[in-house]
Amino acid sequence: QALFACTYKIGLLCNAERASLFLVDHAKGELWLRVAQEEGADVHIPIGSGIAGRVAASGEALRVDD
Repeated sequence: QALFACTYKIGLLCNAERASLFLVDHAKGELWLRVAQEEGADVHIPIGSGIAGRVAASGEALRVDD
């Protein structure tokens, strides 16, 4: 619940439509969705794939104005 509350507040502060928190599994080379504002499935993303995967690979923050 604390992670959800923090993720929600960060989303509000950034004026984001949604916010989520991914954890990195270096052994498997993927991210897995830990917290999301919307209920969803068990999400796994390869490091380097998609926005979250690219951020994990580069170690640099990314702001998407879409």
